[in-house]
Amino acid sequence: MAVFKYRAISKDGRINSSEIEAASINEAKIKIKDMNLTPIEIIQGKNKGDFSLNIPVLGRLKSRKNKNYLKVDVLSHFCRQLSVIMDSGINTIKGLHVLKMQIADKRTQGEIDRLIHGIERGLTISEAMDEQGSLFPPILAGMVRAGESTGKIDIVLRSMADYYEKENLLQKKVKSAAVYPMIVLAMAFILVIFFIQFLMPMVINIVESSGGELFLLTKIVIGISNAIKNYYYVVIPFLILAIIGIKTFFSRDKGKRILDKILMKTPMVGGVRKNIISLRFAMAMFVFTISGFSILQGLVLLKSIVGSPAAEDSIDTTIKGLQRGESISENLKRDQFFDDILVQMISIGEETGQMQKLTEKLVDYYDKEVELGINKLISLAEPVLMLVIGVIVGILIISVALPMMTIFTNV
Repeated sequence: MAVFKYRAISKDGRINSSEIEAASINEAKIKIKDMNLTPIEIIQGKNKGDFSLNIPVLGRLKSRKNKNYLKVDVLSHFCRQLSVIMDSGINTIKGLHVLKMQIADKRTQGEIDRLIHGIERGLTISEAMDEQGSLFPPILAGMVRAGESTGKIDIVLRSMADYYEKENLLQKKVKSAAVYPMIVLAMAFILVIFFIQFLMPMVINIVESSGGELFLLTKIVIGISNAIKNYYYVVIPFLILAIIGIKTFFSRDKGKRILDKILMKTPMVGGVRKNIISLRFAMAMFVFTISGFSILQGLVLLKSIVGSPAAEDSIDTTIKGLQRGESISENLKRDQFFDDILVQMISIGEETGQMQKLTEKLVDYYDKEVELGINKLISLAEPVLMLVIGVIVGILIISVALPMMTIFTNV
């Protein structure tokens, strides 16, 4: 009989870690499932006692609402440096003082001071991170708590540093994809304003003085131009209020769901958006499994930051399924938001006990898919924007060319 070390999820979403004797990994998996546990990882050893891993039950996370958390690039650097401090074995408070001197950001320095004062009051790092008003995200506080419980805080911090680094790169990719369209649209707007304000009046004066005829299209363009110039004190506030109103509507739950549906059904954009959400889900699952963090608690926290109401519903379905003792994959499949690749890989991870390895592969896969999708969107944006700008400029040119032609025909 061989000895297997395993990590598994209980019905209440807790991570259980222990050893079991079995003739094979399949038999070990069956025995673990007979204990009403869902295996995450199973590793074979030679003798009993080869593994010494004791994961206490993790406490429930505090509810803490604060959207103004530290930025992901700052969190990545902080976690990386703190992991070095924890791994080196030096005094935590001294290490945090050194880390504070290396960081220029005032908000981060303030948070490090708060951590130091908390530890001096007898709190753990995770408890200080999870205090009301903290700028550290609850998911980080929960992960650090798992690391403190398992004695693997340095590993957890390195994992979170990698997680935030990938999230930072993901955000930069999305922002870079939006930069080019915004620049082109801004240039088009400036061109239209210049045309209407300066060029159009000159042309109209020439046409009218020469007895030329103003066509309907020209009159419409002139009417819009005059309305903007003469009633700017009405037009500008109206536009500002409209923008604020749209932004407010889409910031609410109903508006978020409508916008999410529109984006998901938009060709190419929907696919890239879903891949981004899948990448975030895979990254989080990988960190949960490597750190020994409660999958159930982790999914609750992930639901609030995933960035899509449809994905939130899918994760909520999975959370309820885990509470009933069901597997992650069967609930993801039932909701049908995530694609078959992710669901199948999670299913294989649950069946084989290799969740950590397979979620890592999912991260690599979706990272490449997101990169490819964003590049395609950027390459598609150029001709689409050129077409839109071409139509706008074409209308303006035609509105000027038509009356100019009447001058020549009347000569």
